[in-house]
Amino acid sequence: MSYDRAITVFSPDGHLLQVEHALEAVKKGGCAVAIKSSNFAVLAVEKKNIPKLQNPRTTEKLIKLDEHNCLAFAGLNADARVLVNKVNWAQRAKFFFFFFFFFFFQLAKMFAFLHTFFTPFLQHLYNIFTFFFFFFFFPLQTRLECQRYFLNMDEPAPVDYIAKYVAKVQQKFTHRGGVRPFGIATLIAGFKNNKEICIYQTEPSGIYASWKAQAIGKNAKVVQEFLEKNYQENMEQNDCLLLAMKAIFEVVELSSKNIEVALLTEKELRFIDEQQINALVEVIDNERTKKNSQNE
Repeated sequence: MSYDRAITVFSPDGHLLQVEHALEAVKKGGCAVAIKSSNFAVLAVEKKNIPKLQNPRTTEKLIKLDEHNCLAFAGLNADARVLVNKVNWAQRAKFFFFFFFFFFFQLAKMFAFLHTFFTPFLQHLYNIFTFFFFFFFFPLQTRLECQRYFLNMDEPAPVDYIAKYVAKVQQKFTHRGGVRPFGIATLIAGFKNNKEICIYQTEPSGIYASWKAQAIGKNAKVVQEFLEKNYQENMEQNDCLLLAMKAIFEVVELSSKNIEVALLTEKELRFIDEQQINALVEVIDNERTKKNSQNE
């Protein structure tokens, strides 16, 4: 049997080779870094050169999920688009569909209290509807959980929920026939319910974990070693931006054209403009020049 073709069959030594191939696809993608501090997070990604006439927005690797969550990825762009659309669909696209059911549920609930006009048959029908809605509809439509959470709690879905959902989708594509694993890994930055900033990494296998600082993509091992040596708790925004950019520039040529950076705070998600990136690149270049002159 060809174990490298069958997604649902383990090889004799206990490997799912298609999942391992997906992990290799991640390693060939552009590098991405995420770093968190006390109340904000920085995400930076390697930006590849594109043809002069191509719209740069079609190759974005830093993606805004909502006002409080941002995603960076490494791997196949097309796979990332599909996976991100699933997340966005979970948080936005089905709002009106959910509201439709919610409205009629509340309407039926209102009539349930009008006993003088409510026959036993309609009461029984109401009970069946509520049972169907809560115990059948929601488990099948788990992507509505973000909107249900927002409607009930009046706040966006927490980042740990989004990370679990993304990992769940990725894991489903490792044991179904007729599909293949997603060839991407993600770094998701956002806030939990207690306003704590968090960074999660998900892999094609469906594994997810929380990190203080993490790198994915090409040469991720080199970048991760750099982060382990230089990461500090409770850094200021400027220091955190510099660290993320320095980490990327460990494996990428030092140029503002080769990097894209985002800063996520409790108030907003802000993509760093080219002018500020140029200023930070100049600081890094001066530090390198000074260090080289001292070594000589």
